[in-house]
Amino acid sequence: MGRIAPIALLGLICLQIAEASNPTETPTAVPSPSPEIAQIFRLIGEKRWDEALTRLGPLAAESPDDPQVLLFQVAIFQGMGRHPECHERAERYLQLYPTSQNRDQVLFLYASSLRQTGRKEEAVKRLEEAARITRDPTLKANIETILRMIANEGRIGIHLGGKAPRTAEERIRAAAVQRRILDRALADYRSVKGIYPDRLEQLQEENPPFLRSLPEDLEHPGETVPYRREGDGYVFPDRP
Repeated sequence: MGRIAPIALLGLICLQIAEASNPTETPTAVPSPSPEIAQIFRLIGEKRWDEALTRLGPLAAESPDDPQVLLFQVAIFQGMGRHPECHERAERYLQLYPTSQNRDQVLFLYASSLRQTGRKEEAVKRLEEAARITRDPTLKANIETILRMIANEGRIGIHLGGKAPRTAEERIRAAAVQRRILDRALADYRSVKGIYPDRLEQLQEENPPFLRSLPEDLEHPGETVPYRREGDGYVFPDRP
């Protein structure tokens, strides 16, 4: 499966990076990048990750939590496939600069890395946050493309079955597994439809289905797990 290179997006904002010393403030003026920053950006654009990281080294040693340094590190580590480091640097940026003008870019890069490591649900959450806050139509279009790709990956439908649990402990464990599978199917449905279903049966009605069979309520054989959509979410209510 191909992926959208984040560097093209990074280029849209790299020459406009300017963070206030107070991370809750927005700068009123955007200074020109230094020659060293411009050189690092050029190396990233050429995907010369090792050289870019080497060039960034002195700046990172001097100011490890500088927003510009963190943004470059997230991009470089994502490009190099050094995902744990990408995740750590992205989390650091998001923690330190909650109102940054470049938060959407970091979220996109972070989500790309999460997706590459199989953490699709986390990637979707980050992409959805980036889509909510971005004002960049190019970035928004790329986010929507990746969300569609994730939604369609592996949609062969999940079949719930197996031996019925016999003891109370087995029922508790089985119920927990059922809920996790339902949560995943519901999240997949929402990523495609933009809203949770009104009925669990709607998970079966798509082609391909999000679930091939609905889980049985282990405490009420013959009945499906109770479900109700509430506002922008859903609940599994207790039976009266």
